[in-house]
Amino acid sequence: MNAIAKLLIGFVLIVAGIYWYLAPETLGPNMDALVTLIRGTLGGFLAFLGLIFVLVGKEETALDKEECEKD
Repeated sequence: MNAIAKLLIGFVLIVAGIYWYLAPETLGPNMDALVTLIRGTLGGFLAFLGLIFVLVGKEETALDKEECEKD
């Protein structure tokens, strides 16, 4: 996968993770424990996954630049 694509996916996941906590209530008051657990952890997981994508993409971009400079 292209490094720039990974960076974009990472940023989208970070924004999705942050939006998850800032979005208005959409599921209603009758939530069971599983829905509560998922709602509580999904935003952080998406933000963390996005951060990993950004870091990997950044590293690949730096490696690509080094390869171009060597040529």
